Amino acid sequence: MTNVHKWLKPAPQSFAEWFKNNPAPDLLALAKHYGGLGNVPSGVMDTFEAERAEWELRRKSRHLDPETESSSEPPYHEESEPGADIPTEIMAKIEANCRRRCLKKEK
Repeated sequence: MTNVHKWLKPAPQSFAEWFKNNPAPDLLALAKHYGGLGNVPSGVMDTFEAERAEWELRRKSRHLDPETESSSEPPYHEESEPGADIPTEIMAKIEANCRRRCLKKEK
């Protein structure tokens, strides 16, 4: 095996590529299997929720590098935040709509 430097890291995966290799637990498939969400046994639902929470944790931390000796905080990666892949112009429209709704509620 060749000697690999610590600083040499593979290029990060896109979210679509990561998601293809790590699909989320499917609530719809679970509900269809039991004939409706109300028919899912509580033990099975608890297992599903635990798997979903574990998947969410992996999704949110998929770009975080392991801690280095010189840093006590993990680096921040914008892609690990939900909604980070929303284009800027669409995000501006969403925020404008939210502000309009908040102003209507205050009146």
